[in-house]
Amino acid sequence: MHRLLLFICAMVCAVPAARAQAPLFFANDSTTVRGISFKFVESGTFTENQIKAGALLATREPGFIEKLKNRLAFLPFIGKTTYPLVPIELQKDVVRIRNFYKLNGFLKADIDYPASQLDTSSNSIHVIFTVDEGPPLLIDTVAFRTPDGERVATRFGERNARRWRRFRADSPIREGERFTSTNFALAKGGTLDWVRNRGYAFVTLRADSLIDAENDRVRLEMTVDPGPFTVVDSILIEGNVSVPDNVVRRELPLEVGKPFSQKRLIEGQRELFGLDLFRVAVAEV
Repeated sequence: MHRLLLFICAMVCAVPAARAQAPLFFANDSTTVRGISFKFVESGTFTENQIKAGALLATREPGFIEKLKNRLAFLPFIGKTTYPLVPIELQKDVVRIRNFYKLNGFLKADIDYPASQLDTSSNSIHVIFTVDEGPPLLIDTVAFRTPDGERVATRFGERNARRWRRFRADSPIREGERFTSTNFALAKGGTLDWVRNRGYAFVTLRADSLIDAENDRVRLEMTVDPGPFTVVDSILIEGNVSVPDNVVRRELPLEVGKPFSQKRLIEGQRELFGLDLFRVAVAEV
C-alpha cells in the first residue's frame, strides 16, 4: 500500500506546473515579449506575416534562433536576447494595424489585445492581437471622364479607343471588388502612363473616391485631361563633357518629329545608365 501511494505521488509531482497567467496590468518596466500572434474573429483576409510586414509593428518578438539561444543562455559566452514590452508602442501598433486594414478596404476593423497572456513567473508576455476586420469596402462604380464629362476613349481616336477599353478591362480597380489604396494608386499611375505613352505628354488626372460608409461602397471617379497631342520638337543634351552628343543620342529611342512616349523616354534613360559612362542620367520633358 505504501509503495502504491509513493508511485502515485511521484507521477503527480512529475507533471510540469502550468504557467501562471495574470491580468495585463501586472506588466511592468521589466516585462519582455516572448511572442506575437493574431486571433481572427470570423475571417482572416491576411496572414500574420502580411500584417506584421504591412503594419510595420514596433513591438518585436524573439525569432526561432533567438529563442533557441535563450534556452542555452546558461552556457558561457551565450547571451540572452530579450525584447522589452513598451506599452505606448503596443498602443501605436494597434493604430498601425487598424490603418493597414483601412488602406486595404476594411474601414470598420476592430483591433485589440485583451487575449494577451502574461506569465508572471518569467515576467514575459505573449501579445495576442484580436482582429475583427468587419465588412470590406467594395467598389460600386468606376468612372473615367474628361473635364467636359465625356468618355475618355473619345479623345484618342478609334484605334486607341479599342486599346483604352482593353486597358480599362485590365485595371486593378474593378466594380464589385474590394477597394485598396494600393490598387487605387496603381490605377492612377497606370492611367497617366498609358496616356503619356500615346503622345500626350501633358496629361493631368484628378482621382476622387466617394465613400458610402453606411453601405460599405465606394464610387471611384477619374477625371482625365489628356491635353494636346505632342510630338518631339527637339532633344537637348547637357552636362556631357567626355562623351559626344551623338553617342548619347544614339541610345535614345525618341526621334524629332515623332509622337512623344513616356515609355521610350524611360527606356532611353536606362540605356544611358547601361553604358556605364555616366554617374547620373536624368531625362525630363
